[in-house]
Amino acid sequence: SEFSLKYIESGTSAFEDCGSLTEIRIPDRVTKIGKQAFYHSGLTAADVSVFVTEIGDKAYYHCDALQEIRVDPENPNYCDVDGVLFNKDKTVLLKYPEDKKDKTYTVPDGVTEIAAEAFMGKRHLTSVVLPESLTKIGYDAFLGRPRRFRLVCADDNEIVRQYAEHYGITLETGGTLE
Repeated sequence: SEFSLKYIESGTSAFEDCGSLTEIRIPDRVTKIGKQAFYHSGLTAADVSVFVTEIGDKAYYHCDALQEIRVDPENPNYCDVDGVLFNKDKTVLLKYPEDKKDKTYTVPDGVTEIAAEAFMGKRHLTSVVLPESLTKIGYDAFLGRPRRFRLVCADDNEIVRQYAEHYGITLETGGTLE
């Protein structure tokens, strides 16, 4: 009988705490990467095939060496822009890799939501520029940021202002980094 892996299942934290796991080839027949599947693993890059239709919450949570997430362009539900994970229509930023080396990041125009914990633990980032289109910032989206971290937005976005005040994040309006 042939072994057929279809899911990296939710709740199992399949590769949790596998710090020596720096890369993995997931078979094309895998359609689901479950909740916390690679929690605290040593992955440096993650590949999402055309067949993956679901990525669970915190699938790449605390992957401190993760520098990019690469999504097959034909994937029907997800895409990446420069190694950052988005839903297919690029309205939700799902995950900014924890070890991506950028000091600043500009969220693309058209993004309306930043998912919960999307930027959590980003030790390299010192500022994120947010688009006017943003209407929702998920729980703890920027938790674990550097002390001198700041958010920048073009206008006085009430959602961003309230989030920055609640989490004690410096907010600059005017839209550009100086």
